[in-house]
Amino acid sequence: MKIDNIKIRFARKFPKLLYFFFSTTYNPIEVPIDAEAYRLFTGVYLKEGDSVLDVGVGMGFGLFEMMKKTKNLYGIDVDKKAVKIVKKKFDNYESIKFRHYNGRILPFDDNSFDFIISVDVIEHVKNYNKFLSELYRVCRKGFLISTPNRRPENTKPDGMPMNFWHLREWNKDELLQILAENGLKKIDWHFINGRNEGPFQTTNEPAGMSQTLTPFIYKV
Repeated sequence: MKIDNIKIRFARKFPKLLYFFFSTTYNPIEVPIDAEAYRLFTGVYLKEGDSVLDVGVGMGFGLFEMMKKTKNLYGIDVDKKAVKIVKKKFDNYESIKFRHYNGRILPFDDNSFDFIISVDVIEHVKNYNKFLSELYRVCRKGFLISTPNRRPENTKPDGMPMNFWHLREWNKDELLQILAENGLKKIDWHFINGRNEGPFQTTNEPAGMSQTLTPFIYKV
């Protein structure tokens, strides 16, 4: 356990090395609340044939939901192992593409995709302002992010998340301030409520069991 703690502290200090110690391929299961975010996005925003970039595609679980509306999908991830596996997983779908990226600059031109979705990613990103600007730059219509709602039972006394892979977590007011500072003001707010395993209810205002902040930000 001491060795693991040393790795965690080292990875936090040098984020480029984070995925040397951790890979989404170590525990390849679909997280129910993440799946709910993809269902929300697909049901409310995605239209047939729209192009979507999934930033932090992981093992590609969310792609199966979005494929109900479109197969014009592109997934990127900083985890080389995950990209290699997910490519094989979707080998029969020629229109679905994948690539590894450096976690800083999205390797696409401005306005390359109708939508971008990024689930459980921004809480891992050191420069979240740059991350948000990149999402905005590359989308045409808007992007959806989903990140844990900062709850007291999941927060240490020093304000750090209990989840040691998360660099930080926010509540609505904190995330709203960050979005506003980045000029992102046309927002549909969604909050996924319920226990981690479900069932879930989505509301437009925080509720007692709000587990995620899941805003959709329009490109204006």
